[in-house]
Amino acid sequence: MDALIARISRDFADMKEEIKTDEVVDQWPLLNPLIIASIIIGYLVFTLKIGPEMMKGREPMGLKLPMIIYNAFQVIYNLWMFVAMFSTPGAITYLIDNVCEVTSDKPADNWGHPLYYAMCSFGWYYLVSKILDLFDTIFFVLRKKQSHVTFLHVYHHASLVFVGWAFVKFIRGRQGVLIGFINAFVHTVMYFYYFLSALGDAVKPFLSWKPYITKIQLLQFAFIIGYLSSLLFFDCQLPKVYSYYMLANGILFFYLFLDFYQKTYGGGKKEAAPKRKRKTSDAHKPQKPVAIPGSDFFKVITHGMSFMCFPGLQDELYNDDDES
Repeated sequence: MDALIARISRDFADMKEEIKTDEVVDQWPLLNPLIIASIIIGYLVFTLKIGPEMMKGREPMGLKLPMIIYNAFQVIYNLWMFVAMFSTPGAITYLIDNVCEVTSDKPADNWGHPLYYAMCSFGWYYLVSKILDLFDTIFFVLRKKQSHVTFLHVYHHASLVFVGWAFVKFIRGRQGVLIGFINAFVHTVMYFYYFLSALGDAVKPFLSWKPYITKIQLLQFAFIIGYLSSLLFFDCQLPKVYSYYMLANGILFFYLFLDFYQKTYGGGKKEAAPKRKRKTSDAHKPQKPVAIPGSDFFKVITHGMSFMCFPGLQDELYNDDDES
């Protein structure tokens, strides 16, 4: 244990030496720290202060069509990132074979390699996708779903913008590209589900594959944990503070999703909770529609931690009558 603590302390002490910049990449849009700080601060101020104040006394905005367009765009964008990296000749092999190498101190040495450019470009486009994800929260605010804007939801979105920026600016093309590649595929599947769900009742019978979204997430986090643990175990000469941070996030998310999955889909019929008494008689109460398989999923994640990784949820998929 003492040896492990000493090694972790050494890794954090070496942080300044590990972080490197690239004069060429630094010229790309969005990499100025003032720009990224303005985006994050503006997001926090709007979602936590200005937005809720602006919506006081107003009806929730009807954003069904904008959200359909938004989810469709997210599907196309994430699928494009996945296919672009996968279809680049030698990119995946190059990424795996060089995962333990340190980026050269001389940017020109690496910049001449077309696959190095592909790695850097993918990291930048991934950063753009994390900025686009901020609209998930903005939609909630404009629809007066402030109860969905939990601390962990906001932390997740804001922190990933910062992490994506730090990766492109200081690490570039090694450590997180494989994770981003897999994440792009996962987000393609998720946003495709949300796109279909937003279309209305006609497609609801075809949405029974919802539990598999959680399974895909669990596989993603299991990979992240194993991948980053191997980098640290073999002492790969890459910025280790980044690995520790992403590993901690991966473990946290895996635990949250596993706990959620076991409670929601773990088998065994749960005993129904006693119904609350209402003033309105049952005869005059509006009947709830037949539950979609696994629809409790949305109730859980909008009030719990798992929600942070499932953006763009549609109101049409669940009933808000019980929401406080």
